[in-house]
Amino acid sequence: MKKFFVVILLAVINCYALGSKASSSDDYLSGYIQSTFIHIYYLPSDSVIVKNGIVYINEDKLGHYNGEQILQKVRQSTVGLQTHIKDIKLVKGNSSEDLPLTKKKTIKESVFTQKATSQTPVTDGLMPNHSLFQPLIADPKWPRFTLAYQYDLKRSVLRRHAFAPNFGASFSLYRIADIEKDQEWELSMQAGLFGLMDIGRTPSALINADYFVGVPISYRTGAFTALLRPYHISTHLGDEFMLTPEGKAIQRINLSYEGIDLILSYNINSFRVYGGGGYLVHKEPSYIKPLKIQIGTEYYSDYTFMEGRLRPVSGIDIKADQNGSWFPGVSVKTGVQIENSALISNKMQVMLEFYSGRSMHGQFYRDKIQTVGIALHAFL
Repeated sequence: MKKFFVVILLAVINCYALGSKASSSDDYLSGYIQSTFIHIYYLPSDSVIVKNGIVYINEDKLGHYNGEQILQKVRQSTVGLQTHIKDIKLVKGNSSEDLPLTKKKTIKESVFTQKATSQTPVTDGLMPNHSLFQPLIADPKWPRFTLAYQYDLKRSVLRRHAFAPNFGASFSLYRIADIEKDQEWELSMQAGLFGLMDIGRTPSALINADYFVGVPISYRTGAFTALLRPYHISTHLGDEFMLTPEGKAIQRINLSYEGIDLILSYNINSFRVYGGGGYLVHKEPSYIKPLKIQIGTEYYSDYTFMEGRLRPVSGIDIKADQNGSWFPGVSVKTGVQIENSALISNKMQVMLEFYSGRSMHGQFYRDKIQTVGIALHAFL
């Protein structure tokens, strides 16, 4: 809802300014782009300035965002203002010859938030509209909305053909930002249900459902982000599966545990690398071993197709835990991200997927599986 009002407000200002003399001023252009940077990306106001119709985006102020992608988004979102914009440039701090050294106007000085013309409140940190720690796209257990088909190459308990729906999201609750030090802290909540269904039989049968809830604390400075996440997981076998011959042969255990994860992430141009680990502070059964590690990398292309609506993306996630004798689980995903061509955008991914390792589904953690599939992911 907050994003909706921001979009409407920006659209009203844009339409009004195009019909007035102020639309061609540097103040208006600065205010329009700065307001988007502040309210949508939570970037400092001096990350973009306008002088003589030229828009300068300070790459040193963009934190973990990719400069080329932000530049592309600004070009696409200001297409209606091209008669008033001479050029849009990506520069680095005050050391660049392209960056004007005159006094920079801030968002408070622009026409967007002057008290005489607008009563837009300053962002107070409550319920920001995106997570500070970006989702791990190749992590099979990251909360998201997913519709996935999987084909089991080893014909394990999945019975060849499986449907893996996930229902989850990450909600940012409160964020504290120190613009001068380029630091942010955030408290958020995650919840998800990870299901697995055998669709190779008639009728189909729910094999397993894992319930997840976490309360992450995130931190960002520059291109570095970190996530500390206490969480709970409980697993449940499906009733339909328990009635099958395979289900009757399984000795059910009440598998649930609480743990804490620490994941560190760093963005390098179009790439992201991350790594960390976790420890189970409580588990049932008690013989479950507590340690795990996780590393991975992601790639978001600077180039898009279909006028900025399709962006190639890919990721590799590797996990290993003490309970599985450190046998690695490798998840590989590649495909395209569907997004709006403007700065404000919801995102969805269509991915081809491969997984090899221990099963991540509840009490089947002892099984070694290998699957290929296709999935539709939406992150909140």
